[in-house]
Amino acid sequence: MKSLPFIFALLLSGCVSSMGWRKMLADDPHPPLSSLPEVALLKVEDGKVVTRVTNTMDEPISYYGYAAGKPATYLEERHFGRWVDTMYTWSGTGLEKRFIPSKGFQDFSIFEGSSRRKMRTYVILTSEDQKQESLVLVSGH
Repeated sequence: MKSLPFIFALLLSGCVSSMGWRKMLADDPHPPLSSLPEVALLKVEDGKVVTRVTNTMDEPISYYGYAAGKPATYLEERHFGRWVDTMYTWSGTGLEKRFIPSKGFQDFSIFEGSSRRKMRTYVILTSEDQKQESLVLVSGH
């Protein structure tokens, strides 16, 4: 099985940590997507967030997930006044490459648990030729 492509393309100020998944992603850098997708919050209910990711590019973009709308995610949590990359929510088993067509959209269903936790959820989106990738914020509170 071909290894999953990882990148670190979108660095948000104040989100850097010296350990965790950001370091892993930074070891395989690619240029960012030429046009970032639009992300809209659709629903928050019982610890579950639904966001719509709209592909603004003229080509399909891809992500790895367990099903359409169930992407592999990367989490940050607020600890002692700073954002810390705490975990990624996948093991690799059962992940498949999924596509969002050009100008199309995909609704992502993301479980975040307790609303008392301050978290951000990211997904890696990749160009069709896999030469561009971006770490995209899909949910955060």
